[in-house]
Formats: sequence, structure tokens, C-alpha cells
Amino acid sequence: MCRFITLCLINLLFVFSSLQAGDGDKKPLSDVLKGIEKKHNVVFSYVPALVQNVRVNTPSESDKLNRQLDYVFAQTDLTYRFIGTKEITLFKKPKTNSNIEATAQARLQAGRSRAGEALSALNKTLDGEQKSGDHEDDSLPADTTVTTVKNETSPSVVTPAPISPQTEAQSVTAEKTEPQDLKNRSVRSEFLGMDFAPTTRIEPAYVPVPLHAISINIISNRLVSIEGVEVGIIGNYDRMYVNGLQIAGGGNRAYLHARGLQIAGGSNQTGDLSGVQIATVNIADQTNGLQIGAVNISKKDHSGLQIGAGYNHAENVRGLQLASVNEAGHVHGIQIALVNRAKQVHGAQIGLFNFADENNGIALGLLNFIRNGQHHGRLAHTERGFNHFSYTHGSKYMYTIYDVAVRQLREPAQWALGGGIGAIVWPDRRLSLAIEATTHQHNKDKFWEHRLNMVNTLKITPTIKLHKHLSVYAGASANVWVSRAENGFSAPTNAYNWDYKHTTIRAWWGGLVGIRF
Repeated sequence: MCRFITLCLINLLFVFSSLQAGDGDKKPLSDVLKGIEKKHNVVFSYVPALVQNVRVNTPSESDKLNRQLDYVFAQTDLTYRFIGTKEITLFKKPKTNSNIEATAQARLQAGRSRAGEALSALNKTLDGEQKSGDHEDDSLPADTTVTTVKNETSPSVVTPAPISPQTEAQSVTAEKTEPQDLKNRSVRSEFLGMDFAPTTRIEPAYVPVPLHAISINIISNRLVSIEGVEVGIIGNYDRMYVNGLQIAGGGNRAYLHARGLQIAGGSNQTGDLSGVQIATVNIADQTNGLQIGAVNISKKDHSGLQIGAGYNHAENVRGLQLASVNEAGHVHGIQIALVNRAKQVHGAQIGLFNFADENNGIALGLLNFIRNGQHHGRLAHTERGFNHFSYTHGSKYMYTIYDVAVRQLREPAQWALGGGIGAIVWPDRRLSLAIEATTHQHNKDKFWEHRLNMVNTLKITPTIKLHKHLSVYAGASANVWVSRAENGFSAPTNAYNWDYKHTTIRAWWGGLVGIRF
């Protein structure tokens, strides 16, 4: 008895584990569709809410495309339809009313039964008349009347009892809500379509999709898809996709994707863009191509070029952003604007103000606010007796320099104001090598020299890090003084001399030492 109970428990556990394993084998429908896309080189178009929280068993990899699709969607309340040869759109299966269908079938069967009975009675009557000749058959009641219709194709047709208008309407409704072969219906191709205004009529899902090659809209339209050219005076709206050219005075909208060119006076909007958008405002979920406008927005990824008179935005950028204000999450490319803002940069930011949480490339600007960048103060002394106080800020490898220089306290007094850029060409934790280019306007024996009186310097400075916040550096420099002021600078006596009309040029080698903190 105990052995029997043990075997039963083992069997129950096996069945339960099998059921659990079967449920565990199911995968999200979105993942299964991605696998089918890669294997058969097709694209699914659908609203994300349709496949949310839907799990299915994966089809056999050896099956053909149609067999895999039938297997997957048999487990859901969805169905599919081919748009062309490589695109598949998904939608919910049309709802059916089983009561209406059952009523219609029962009524039809009852009508056929009554017609059969009447036809059998008529045949018996005709046989009796043939046997008895022309005399009247007394076996039939006097008040029995049989309606007979004679024609050339049928000797006798009995008119069955009519079906009520209500039952007939129910039958038609059942027929419309249950198409015979929904997924195999073809696309309704139309070379030319013309619309005055958008229609409010909503076609059932099983009606063939109109696919226009050329669409001309007096005011606007509301189509499903375009493969060709679409022109609207006010606007164009396509509920699925556009492959080709959209031109509108007001705005263009392609719900799923646009592949080609969208041109509008107002705005362009689409899901995925592969091509070009030109408008005042351009909006896409993700972009692979070019956006030109006053405002360009790519909600997710942007690969290509954004050119905006005002504002560019993208979550992830691979390419170039050019505008007055650029904003992005991750940048693998270049931002050029008055104001650049990004979370992470692998490339370059060029502008007046650059903001980034992390910049592993180049930041060139009037002010650079890089959270993981460098912000250093420096003191240095040069071969001409000037003491330099400078501030550097920028990314890890490139920085901007602001500098003030004062000569030793002697007569006549001299001071200089300047700046430049620097780059770390050999980064290391202890020893690094930087190259800097600076220019200074020198002022001798006066507060400010309005004439040209500049010293341009190229420096190579090895730097040794002594502490987390303290480094020392020394290096060589090449200096060129260009001046139109009289006695504007005290160049060394061994300098190279050039004089051109009212311009004096001097060049010499020099050096410097300093500390950085």
C-alpha cells in the first residue's frame, strides 16, 4: 500500500514539473518575432501594446516562414498580413458573434428541411396525377394548395418559407465579421489617389490595404501607406508607413516609419526614419540619416547629421549635431553649437559653453563644465622674467587656458593677458606630456596697449605628479613677438629679427618651470 502511494506521488510530481517546464519554455512574443526577423529577413510592423505581456512557444527553426507564423499566432488573439514581400503587419483577430452564426445556420437548415418536405409532397402529387390521368386526386384535402413555378431550367421549384429580415441581417453580420482568409488577402494597389479632405469612414481590418504610388491631396488625407510620392497642400497622414517622398505645406506624419524624404513647411513626424527630414520641426523615434530644421528631435538613436537653427536633441548620437543648442545622452561624434550638453561624450564638443558628465575626447569652448574633466590652477616662470598665473579646464585630454602674466617688479612695468589651448599627448598616472599654444597681448608702461603687441608661444611641458592635487612641470618654448607698438616688448638680443613696414617680428627659443594644483 505504501509503495502504491509513493508511486502516485512521484507521478503527480512528474506531471506538475512537466507543466511548469512547459510554461517556462514560453518566451515573450516580441523576442520570438525578432528571431523570425533575423532568420527570414523580414520586418514586423505593430503597435507595441499588442505584444505586451504575450508569451508563446517558439516554433521549429526548420519550418518555413508561413508555418512558423501560423504556429505562433495560433497561440494568441493576433493575426498577420503581408505588406509587400518583406513587411508583415500585426493586428487583432476580428471578433465573431457565435450566437448570430448559430441562429443563421439553424434558420438555413430549417428552410432547407421545409423545402425538401414540400418537394417530396409535390413529387407524390405529380405521380398520382400521372397514374389517374386528368381526374382530380380525392386523397388531397380541398384546401391544400401547392405553389409551383415552372421555367425552362427547372421543371418545378418550390418556394421555401422566407427568412425574416432580422435573421438575414444577422447572417450578413456574421459573414462580415468572420472573413474566410484574412491573412492571405492581397494589398489593393492603386497607382493614383486623390483626396479633398480626410475621410471619417473606418474600414474593417480585413478590407485590403490601399497602397498608393502617387497621392495628391487638396487639403489633407488619411491613408494607410504610400510607396511613391505623396503631395498635400496642408498635410499628409499615413497610418502605417511611407516609402518614397512626402511633401506638405503644413505637416507630414507616418506612424510606423518613413524611408525616403519628408519635406514640410511646418513639421515632419514619424517612427523610424531612414532618409531625410526637412521642416521647421522634425520629430522621429530614431533616425538613420539627416534632419534639417529649426528644431530636430530624435527620441532614441540618431545616426547621421542633425542641422538645426535652434535646438537639436537625441538620446544617442552617432554623427554630427550642429545648432545653437545641442542636447544628447551619449555622443559618439561631434557637437558644434553655442551650448552643448551631453551625459557622455566619445568625440568632441566645440562651442562657447560645453557641459558633460563625462568627456573622453575633446572639449573646446569658452567655458567647459566637465564633471570628470580637469580643473587646474598653475604658477609658472619664463625665461623673460614673467610670472604666469593660469587656469585650465576641459576634458581629460584637451583643455582651455586662461592666463595673466606679470613681469618682475622693475621699471618699466609690464603685464599681459592671454589664453590658449592644450592637449595631453602622453597621459600617465605619474608622468605626462602636454603641448600648449597660447597668445598674449602685452602692455608696457601703460594699462592697455591698443595697438598690436602680441607674443605667441608653443610649449612642450613634461609633468610629474607628486600628489593627488600637486604636480610640477618644466619645458621648452618657441616664441614669436608681433608688434606695431614702439618698444612694446623687451625681446632677447639674440632673437631672430624681421621688420615689415610698421610691423616688428622677433622670434626666439625659451623655457619655463611651474607647479600645478
